[in-house]
Amino acid sequence: MMARPYRSAGVALGVGLLFSLSGCGSRAELEVIKQNQKEILTKLEEIAKRPAAAAAPARPQRPRGPDPKKVYAFPVNNSPSKGKANAWVTVIEVSDFQ
Repeated sequence: MMARPYRSAGVALGVGLLFSLSGCGSRAELEVIKQNQKEILTKLEEIAKRPAAAAAPARPQRPRGPDPKKVYAFPVNNSPSKGKANAWVTVIEVSDFQ
């Protein structure tokens, strides 16, 4: 579950603050820090419970390419060509010279 890394980070942050301020702060300041840590952990748990799809919009599925079971027809009419006119396969090359 994703809540554990957030919880660990929040606990480490809170413990670090407690140790750094314990020598120079009052008991009331420590209680404020503890309360802030609880709020942070609550918010992080709410974020972890959100579905992943809500974080990023779903991309439309890319087409996989031409359907191998379908026959595609492309008229060549009077275009320059090589080979038989009734061949089973016609390879068409399209290029643009600029």
